[in-house]
Amino acid sequence: MVEKLIVKNFGPIKEAEIDLKDVTVLIGPTGAGKSTLARFIAAQEELLIDLSEGNGKNVFRLKKYGISDTISLENIDFETVESERIIAPVYIPAERSFYSLVENISFILLEEKASIPQNIIHFGSLFQQARNALNGKKFETDLFGNNLSYSFQNGKNQLSQKEESFELKDSASGIQTTLPMLLVIQHLLQKADKKYLFIVEEPELNLYPEAQKNLIEFLVQNCAKNGHKLLITTHSPYTLTVLNNLIQADNVVKNHPELGERVKEIFAPDLWLDFDRVSAYFLKQDGISESILDKENRLIFAEKLDDISIELGEDFDKLLELEFSPEA
Repeated sequence: MVEKLIVKNFGPIKEAEIDLKDVTVLIGPTGAGKSTLARFIAAQEELLIDLSEGNGKNVFRLKKYGISDTISLENIDFETVESERIIAPVYIPAERSFYSLVENISFILLEEKASIPQNIIHFGSLFQQARNALNGKKFETDLFGNNLSYSFQNGKNQLSQKEESFELKDSASGIQTTLPMLLVIQHLLQKADKKYLFIVEEPELNLYPEAQKNLIEFLVQNCAKNGHKLLITTHSPYTLTVLNNLIQADNVVKNHPELGERVKEIFAPDLWLDFDRVSAYFLKQDGISESILDKENRLIFAEKLDDISIELGEDFDKLLELEFSPEA
């Protein structure tokens, strides 16, 4: 798999140097190239799989991952540092609520024929495979606070919660964007012989902060352990805070092993996150990436996502000063 990727002159990306670790985080303003870079990484991983299988497909899979045909490849420059380990990319797009609205369409048949972006069709086919694999059984999760049960019956995505039954398309938007992802991840992880790079666009979409916390912990616990890797793009400061809490749990145990049992009371050991297995980058508007790892304190700098809170606070202080100043 790709362990390090350097990309230059690709769409909005002028220069990005990315280390792919157990957990990799991409943040940055809208249009800075987070999704473009994440999709490029997925295409590179799939290219490596093709080459390893001996069929010599020396082409990019950019279209499959929704990268626009208008992005020129003429001036692109990239290099990779690769390991011998084969890992399959699983791209989970931001448009996840789409799947609750098209219950009976066959994404598997559409995969080579439709004008819908290929990354959306491909994940749709994974969702259909996952729900078909249930074979009438129920998938249950408590990520949303109360136990939620999903099943696929009579061509319908059925949910039940607190003795109420309803269809996925009628559920809260946060459930519509999250449940297909949970189902696909659970299905793929049952294939013990394969390792995956899970690439998740904006996992926080439409979720209340508590559910965001639960989801990030689920992703770390399931998608960044046992040889799997996790890459996420995010605009949420809660995401970085959750990751920092999990990193700090590991920091505490490393620095003070005698506190291990007390740390377990806060976070289960399979949630502890080794700082050395994490990378995090801020993609700037000028197309340059920069690491946001605080190596001294062994945490992620979260300030990049929270700068706006400081600005908002300053505006509020100015209003208070205006209201209560002697001249008012």
